[in-house]
Amino acid sequence: MVQHVTLKRQKLSHTNASNKAARYSSFFNFSSLTCKQSPQALSISKQNILISAPIQPIPNQIHLIAGDLYNHNCIYVQKTHVEIIQKHHKQRALTHMEWNQKGNAFASIDETGQLALWKLEGPIENWKLEYSVDLKQPLAAFIWLNAERQYTDNLVREPKAYFRNPYGYLGFLTVTIHGEITVHYQRSGALFSSFSAHIPMTNQQDLKRSDASCFSMSLSGIDNWQHISHAAIILERNVIYLATHYASSQPRIVQIHTIDIKFPIMEKKGGIRCRQIASVCPEEDDLFVTQIGFKKTDHDPQLYLGLGKETPEGWNGCVQQWELKQRESSFPLDVGNTLKNCISNIHIEGKFITCLKSIKDGSMVMGLSDGSIHLESSKQGLLKNNESSSYAPNFWCIVEPKGLDAIVDLVFSPNETHILYMHVSGKIGIARATHDTLEEEHVDALITKFQYCLFNNVDTIDLISELVRLSKQPGSGDKPTEIIDNVLTAYEAHCQDQVEEWNVGQLQKAYGLALAALNRLPNKQIQSINLSRGMQLPVILECFISSCSNYKNVMKVFNKEQVHLEFEPNSLWSLTLLSTWIFNFVKWVLHEWDMLLHSKRSQVTDVEDKSVHSVLFVHKESRGYLIKILTLIQHFIQFTNNVNYQLDHLPESQPVLQRYTKTLQNETPIKIEELTCMIIANNRWSTLLRSTLKGYSIPNLQNISAKYKDKCTKPCLYIEKEIIGDYDPIRKRNITGDVKTNLCIRCHQHILPVNTEADTLDPCSSAQWYQSLSRRCIC
Repeated sequence: MVQHVTLKRQKLSHTNASNKAARYSSFFNFSSLTCKQSPQALSISKQNILISAPIQPIPNQIHLIAGDLYNHNCIYVQKTHVEIIQKHHKQRALTHMEWNQKGNAFASIDETGQLALWKLEGPIENWKLEYSVDLKQPLAAFIWLNAERQYTDNLVREPKAYFRNPYGYLGFLTVTIHGEITVHYQRSGALFSSFSAHIPMTNQQDLKRSDASCFSMSLSGIDNWQHISHAAIILERNVIYLATHYASSQPRIVQIHTIDIKFPIMEKKGGIRCRQIASVCPEEDDLFVTQIGFKKTDHDPQLYLGLGKETPEGWNGCVQQWELKQRESSFPLDVGNTLKNCISNIHIEGKFITCLKSIKDGSMVMGLSDGSIHLESSKQGLLKNNESSSYAPNFWCIVEPKGLDAIVDLVFSPNETHILYMHVSGKIGIARATHDTLEEEHVDALITKFQYCLFNNVDTIDLISELVRLSKQPGSGDKPTEIIDNVLTAYEAHCQDQVEEWNVGQLQKAYGLALAALNRLPNKQIQSINLSRGMQLPVILECFISSCSNYKNVMKVFNKEQVHLEFEPNSLWSLTLLSTWIFNFVKWVLHEWDMLLHSKRSQVTDVEDKSVHSVLFVHKESRGYLIKILTLIQHFIQFTNNVNYQLDHLPESQPVLQRYTKTLQNETPIKIEELTCMIIANNRWSTLLRSTLKGYSIPNLQNISAKYKDKCTKPCLYIEKEIIGDYDPIRKRNITGDVKTNLCIRCHQHILPVNTEADTLDPCSSAQWYQSLSRRCIC
């Protein structure tokens, strides 16, 4: 008897195979580094968005990683597979990945020379292809041209905006392996233009000659083996420096050039001038160049070289630093007027260098073939000094060796407090590079960095992690809150220039910083809630004002003049949503206020020292906004029930709208004008950040509150257990447990998804403020 058995495919078990990722041998990696520069595997923006692309032979998978990368809690880290970039490059390996100065544009270049420029709009999932060009040959160097000024500690103002695109925002320069220099600049939207030149004394390959054989190319002197293998480029003090190395044709020379750019004006074409200023030869003949880079200094930049050689025992590495100085000459020289001098020579026994980079203050960091990372000591700022032994007295080991899992690439966090690195196996790690104990001088450096982040629009999550560490130090007290208070006060003085009212648009960065810090600092939940709900008031007031037909009449109403306000009909439904939130907010604050000052358990000493929600009644700006909002709500209810109008969006819902507003009218808005005229806060930030009543006369507050207790206290304040629960900070809708939400990676607030089917049936969606605020988080 024959038994028929259905055979099914079974998934092979990976228990026998270890977790080792596909990788090349160390001999292959070293040979590859001597023939061509290592491709970029990591790139991080000023907004703390990390792009990762592991090197071959690992399959090309481009990922975007965003969130609180410097915290061990992985809940607030989002990793997304960026398929649109991967498909555009047709699974080819990327060699260069560069974010622009602002952090909203990303350039990706693959091994064939295909360049793509991507624009990041709104959420991190929204990628848009802005520009694409085929360079016809692999890329050697890439640099963004300046697009905006940066605040620094240097008081010398630049006399001229050099290398800035005069026709649009985006502009960048590329250098191919055959020496072609091209400037790409944006004219309007997706319209880009370019002009090119060649590096002097290089072979200019004719890309149009498809019939050129290897023999004919050799006779012409344009064979492919004569190409740039290593290159580095930097823009320093209005000068573009370019260092090139030809491993096949000139293995002992590194050439240094300067590049000058003239953008086209009227009928004049654009021009590029490239001039060689120096040549550097490594001091030891048996060493091969593996890395090239520039190091920023107070004067001219320095050139650093990563060198290596193979020995019977393995490999040896070397790092050389060359100082470049301009010399005076009565006549120009063909080789340039630059003196070079080797000022440092560090030898590494038994390993070779796999990654070598420098940071803003000039400190170098190197990754080795054994998986270790070594950082140059820094005498200023937050970076550590020499702590553990390394290959040189001025270096210390920040990441211990990992066997044969070499470092392929590393980048610093936006404020250079952490190092993010990738191993050849594709694993990504993070190491902190700051002092273990923060002293007073480090606190001053931390405050300065926070201020520069607000001025230059740089993400602060890595600095907030240092703030959390400071809060856990013995004897730190309330130092983190004082730091945030000082930073916000200085930023407000810079932005508003003694303007009395809060400008939420200008102070959005400050609000995001404060809320992100309070959400991460321990025992700051009350302060976080107060700041989140208190900053909703100016936003809601702007929504009410923008819904009115005449702005002048709104100002007359605030001046207590008798004026009839008119509202846009399409915004009426959205104003009912805001009115409901405001009434719940008032009930919540009054409940907290009454329980604090009139409860039998409350003591005066306890009230002064502990953090409470009712401090929002003491906050001057919150009270002022609340009074204006309640005034506009009264006019809104009168308009909805007494004026003839027609809804354009979902007109069948107009009777429901009128019944709903009549319900609001029956509940007379709580008059809190007299109750809230208590005290003028000295600082608009400190009251919310600390959320305490310390320094105020508690008996006087109790007497004033008792006088109006009958007007402002209702049984509903005590029947409801939770008046305001979780809500969407953008659209002010309550969030239930079964609703899918998006989590903001900065302030950790839950946001309802946008552009869903429910939004099409939502009568509030026709309001202009409703559509604009739903694009991103309010922080």
